[in-house]
Amino acid sequence: SGDLSIIYYAIRVRNWTIRTIDELVRGDRERAIVKAFTIGVTEGIDDELKQAYAAGGAMHALAVSGMHVSILYGVLLLLLKPLERRQGGPWTIALVSLLVLWMYAFVTGLPPSVLRAVAMFSFVAVAKPLGRTTAIINTLAASAFFLLCYDPNLILAAGFQLSYLAVLGIVLFYRPIYNLWEPRWAWLNWTWQITCVSVAAQLATLPVTLYYFHQFPVYFLLANLFVIPISTIILLGGICLLLMSPIPFLAEWLARALEFFVFLLNEGLFLIERLPASIVYPISLSLVQAFCMGALLMCIYRLLATRKAIWMYAVFGVILVFLTNSVIRSGVQDRQFVVYKVSRHTAIEWLGGGKSYTLLDSAFARDPAGIKFHLEPNHLANGVHQADFVEPNYDQGANFFVFGSRQILMIHSTKFQPLGAFRSHYLVISSNAVKSLKTLSRTVTFDYVVLDSSNSSGYARRIREEAARLGKPCHSVLTDGAFIKYL
Repeated sequence: SGDLSIIYYAIRVRNWTIRTIDELVRGDRERAIVKAFTIGVTEGIDDELKQAYAAGGAMHALAVSGMHVSILYGVLLLLLKPLERRQGGPWTIALVSLLVLWMYAFVTGLPPSVLRAVAMFSFVAVAKPLGRTTAIINTLAASAFFLLCYDPNLILAAGFQLSYLAVLGIVLFYRPIYNLWEPRWAWLNWTWQITCVSVAAQLATLPVTLYYFHQFPVYFLLANLFVIPISTIILLGGICLLLMSPIPFLAEWLARALEFFVFLLNEGLFLIERLPASIVYPISLSLVQAFCMGALLMCIYRLLATRKAIWMYAVFGVILVFLTNSVIRSGVQDRQFVVYKVSRHTAIEWLGGGKSYTLLDSAFARDPAGIKFHLEPNHLANGVHQADFVEPNYDQGANFFVFGSRQILMIHSTKFQPLGAFRSHYLVISSNAVKSLKTLSRTVTFDYVVLDSSNSSGYARRIREEAARLGKPCHSVLTDGAFIKYL
């Protein structure tokens, strides 16, 4: 109950910040971006604006995570720098940093992405007065270890992977890249530093971003030259706006300034998006290829650091594995039957020969963003270039398909009444549509039961138990994940 009360009050503070920003900032887009940068609320950002941020490689700026916390921590270190040489100064800096970072996490509502980032930088803050700054990689590893002990499933979260890889990339690659050129003038040195940070973070996160998002922003270097400084201004300005909200004239002035900087950022990204070939899409990368890209980066890094021939051989070995996997993927044209895990919805698909046939419930069929998120990665992986949609048979409450040599019966309504005895290899049940497998089995012979994610969890448990008594294997998408069968 203590944890719940903390989260309750954190959400109340977060709701207050939303109301404050809504009252002070004018313009729908400006208001949405200030909320996204300051507290991570992305509702209200339209699709056109999201696409512009994606084309500029700036989507990370829309979700409060590692970048925002690192900016805040960096500004704190700068402001507290005079305390460094005083007695107990390093520990004072660490304690103040911890206090401010966790207060910021509280204001954002304690979402998982912010908790991960704040926990990571908390370890970094404590490591500095302990004299462990040279072992920053060990500090990162320790923070990741404790977070994974708390929640092992974090290892599967894209945000967790990207946060740690971005910081690791900056730690490993920033200095070697920066040393390639040392500009004379301060403004050019500042530009070069931002470029090096962008390249280092992009290099480390590239395998993961290509694997999950299937696109590459070509002009990310150009975009980050203004995205990083303006993002810093918006983040710090948003925090100051909340602090100054009791003083109307100061809050009003800050709000107008924030609107101006948000306008500059948005227009700059729209300009980047209009450049030719601003984004490479789609890119299909297998899990093996993503691991190979990561291994290749590390082998090249070790080769440049040690100049040992073994790392050269490792580079060629990784490239060989990557190319072999590419050839295998291009040669395999398996027919695939998939029941996707889409919360409270039905999404069933048959893929083969570059085509797909998809059956969706009526609500999910009206959600193009959801369809793109859940189905498109599999289309890319299987080389689908033609997607056809199949309407559920609402009159009879079921659809019957023949795919290759397999028959598939999909029952989505209690209306279904079989006209006679027949056989189906796979029985797919949606929307709690079958009252009893034993009763159904008197007229329908089936080998395998699949329960999609539109069924309730209690219903899925009951049907699984009944299937076990009948000696029929049963796969519940709710608990077992997507059902994928190669036919």
